[in-house]
Amino acid sequence: MQMDALLKDWLSRREAGCLLETPQRTITFSEAKTWIDLVQVAGALVPPDADARCGRRVGLCCGRADIGLQGLFMLWAQGLVPVLLPDVGLDGATSQALVRRLGLCAILRGNPENQWFLEPCGGSAEAPTGVDLPLSHVGKSALVLLTSGTTGLPRALGFSAAALAAVSRLSWRALVPKANGDVGDASAGVARWLSPLPWHHAGGVAPLLRTLPVGGTWLPWLARPFVADEFCRYGALKGATHLSLVPTQLRRILDAQLRPWPTLECVLLSGDTIPASLLDDARGLKWPVVPAYGQTESLGWIAVAPRARLDAGGALIFFPHDGVTVTQDMDDYALSYASPTQASWSLDLATGHIELLGSQIHTRDMIKLSGEGFRVMGRLDDMILCGGENLDPAAIEDAVCRVTGASAAVAFGVADGQWGQIPACVFTLPDETADASNAASRSACNAALRALASLPALLRPRRVCIAQAFELTVEFKRSRRRVALAFSDRLFPLAASLEASP
Repeated sequence: MQMDALLKDWLSRREAGCLLETPQRTITFSEAKTWIDLVQVAGALVPPDADARCGRRVGLCCGRADIGLQGLFMLWAQGLVPVLLPDVGLDGATSQALVRRLGLCAILRGNPENQWFLEPCGGSAEAPTGVDLPLSHVGKSALVLLTSGTTGLPRALGFSAAALAAVSRLSWRALVPKANGDVGDASAGVARWLSPLPWHHAGGVAPLLRTLPVGGTWLPWLARPFVADEFCRYGALKGATHLSLVPTQLRRILDAQLRPWPTLECVLLSGDTIPASLLDDARGLKWPVVPAYGQTESLGWIAVAPRARLDAGGALIFFPHDGVTVTQDMDDYALSYASPTQASWSLDLATGHIELLGSQIHTRDMIKLSGEGFRVMGRLDDMILCGGENLDPAAIEDAVCRVTGASAAVAFGVADGQWGQIPACVFTLPDETADASNAASRSACNAALRALASLPALLRPRRVCIAQAFELTVEFKRSRRRVALAFSDRLFPLAASLEASP
């Protein structure tokens, strides 16, 4: 099914009502319907095809500086393929790689007056180089997303219209009790999904894909930085029924002692490791949290942990959605899956190599099967090899938070001549005492360092640093790779710090 046909089908399910709502703008379904017949996008003619094999495609640059709330809908309504690039500051070579490799003919641009126009790509008429996949296959994509880059260099992924449609079906089967997943389900139809996640990534655009087919309303929250009380006040004002959050955002809400509003039915939590302590605190304040597991390659939708089920060891047990099959590699215990929502091709931005993805997606996440479900043990790429022992950074982070009261922690390995690698950890205390000079703050830091010494050897970091909370995240997600680079010169030996403590 082509994207323009899919959009017509989705929009035909609602005669009127709100499609998208933000503090600045409201877009109705009737407005969106008129875009289907437009021959212009924001007053500028769509450029001619750069290559007949490519079809009509356009890139949507949506960083903070030039994000168009209506741009995505306008492009979809035109049957064009939007390419959602990362935030501002993206390296120019990456942008050029997308333009050249995918044969894009234009990029949607905006100005401070919120006027939008299509800027032709100067090199789009050139024959793409290094492409070993027919461009006709790329042209069938309804959406192109980039991975977030928190666990490696970003890659471009292409999704078919059928994959986008499947997100809604799977979502409501998993989230609405006794729902059959068909569009028009009574509970799903009144959904008002509030999300503060960047919608140039899978976690941010997925709420749109869930609400649009069932006639619900998407409430993207673009305010930066994320302020918990303002966000919750807006959710209550608009009667939001569902939220998408990552753990750091939920932690800020809980630390502010905020409580859910009456219309809220579900908080879909994903995007990072979910500590058991976070779930306990959420239950205490009555937040209806549903942990989820997924990757950009599956539009973030593989499995959920209904009722936040924990095993005997306190770890989350996820259960695959209908239509998703999960298997485990017997050599490295990594997860593989097949999903109706998965991408059909992948582009390596560094080499320009385009790979046609098969029926199975192989991940680098270690899992342990548990009945019909599984628990996520950590990423193979993140494991710390210390003296022949594989140390799990997630386990170290949980231990550091537990004994120090840290609100966030990031563990990783650093090179060592004797052990190969030794574990290091950067963490932040709840009152953000890093770099504080007063006596109370110094006392809290020293107490946290002494608490680390009580940890078992396999969970005790050897090098540490106390940081500010904002230093540990990239777009609200932790990136061990980036934190390791940023703090390479700020780490200090735990033993030495204990000797220096009063």
